[in-house]
Amino acid sequence: MISDTSIKEQKNTKVQTIGKKICKLPPRYLIFGKILTSNQKAQWIQKQRYWGWMGAKIDHLQGFCTDPFESCEMHEAVKIYLERIATTHFARLELMIAGWKIIKLEASKRNIDFPFQSPRQLFIEYCLVEATDNCKNFLAEGEGEDTTLTETREYYQDLKQTFTGTTKDTEQHKKKLEHFASSNDWFWFSVASFWDYRNQSKTRLSQKWREFLLRFNDESEMFLDEKFFSKYGAKLEGLKWCDGVCASTATSKIINLTIP
Repeated sequence: MISDTSIKEQKNTKVQTIGKKICKLPPRYLIFGKILTSNQKAQWIQKQRYWGWMGAKIDHLQGFCTDPFESCEMHEAVKIYLERIATTHFARLELMIAGWKIIKLEASKRNIDFPFQSPRQLFIEYCLVEATDNCKNFLAEGEGEDTTLTETREYYQDLKQTFTGTTKDTEQHKKKLEHFASSNDWFWFSVASFWDYRNQSKTRLSQKWREFLLRFNDESEMFLDEKFFSKYGAKLEGLKWCDGVCASTATSKIINLTIP
């Protein structure tokens, strides 16, 4: 007979695999058979480090380990950047858990292939898709083009308007939600699924929605507030990072974060 302690340990191990799997992103099959340039190799290493920190912080937020940023040596601006994004990711996971039944029902209504057995599997797939998409540009022949700072700011501003309902009941807003529901981005599909339930009072879903908005606003602030990084001795203009310090140059028009 399995003891309660053993059952608890098995559950913890299952949950903790989220962090372990995220730490292995991006998937190595993306570079199998490819001869990478020195720039592509450097960017690949950066993506590996980025997801390594994401996985470690998410495990910490689940209560499995100490905060990985407490003892690390990195520029404060980079630390804040990583912490805020990882915390938003964790808020996404908690939203998927809270809205799991609604998400499954919506997938069934739309006859969508939904092979996930748990919200954690859904979240891991979301991270996998994001990690893969983020590598497509620099792994493409010619190394592609990175997202500009202006485009990033527009992206965050657009999402803030959507999440806070400033475009509520407009045709544009309805079209955006439908786009979310039909996309291959599992988080946006989840949001579209439980959109009408997100503000129901005294529910776990409404609580987690409010927490997500707080975390997303914290993340957005880093890009929408032009003076945000100046508090940490960094400049956010082109967001060209070198040895953990933001510096503006004539060519620094892309987001390129150096992660130790």
